[in-house]
Amino acid sequence: MHIEDIRRLLDNLDVRKAMGPDGVSGWALKEYKEQLLNPIWEMIQVH
Repeated sequence: MHIEDIRRLLDNLDVRKAMGPDGVSGWALKEYKEQLLNPIWEMIQVH
């Protein structure tokens, strides 16, 4: 998976949906997308 794939996924999140079990809203993921791209990508690369 590439960083652009993650960016596209975050761009397409529906912010009207309920939070997941982690308590992070879709709005927060979209709002802070640029700051979260590398950490999310690194977590995916480890697994």
